[in-house]
Amino acid sequence: REAAAGVSRLEFDFDNAFWLDGAPRSPAELHELCRAALAPAEAHVLRTPPSLIDEWESAEGRPSRTYRFSYSSSTLALSRQRALDMNRRVCEAVAAAGAGRPRTPSVESLAEQAAAAALRESSASSSASSPARSETPHERS
Repeated sequence: REAAAGVSRLEFDFDNAFWLDGAPRSPAELHELCRAALAPAEAHVLRTPPSLIDEWESAEGRPSRTYRFSYSSSTLALSRQRALDMNRRVCEAVAAAGAGRPRTPSVESLAEQAAAAALRESSASSSASSPARSETPHERS
């Protein structure tokens, strides 16, 4: 029996930048590596090989590549959060295979940074809102 298909599929594109430590992989090799990182029921979501959208080299001569990964499905409920989770697993697989290390921070890392900034901000605002003891004319000597 054929799986039910949606009328309009959701599509998510994520640009992922990687530091390269060796020879870059071909788009077909990356595609196979990335699909293997997903569950069997999810592998079809990454329909096409990632497309190279940028090549860059740091001042120290370290090469980097940015690829666009496109996720879509007409048979799998694909929310933004689920696509982000798949993209995280794909980036981890690329790093684990030595095909590149992510150049950009992970979603979890960004969330931790945001929580730390919020904590600092709330600490700063609570100390600023605490009434400071001020001298009154009667207390001066």
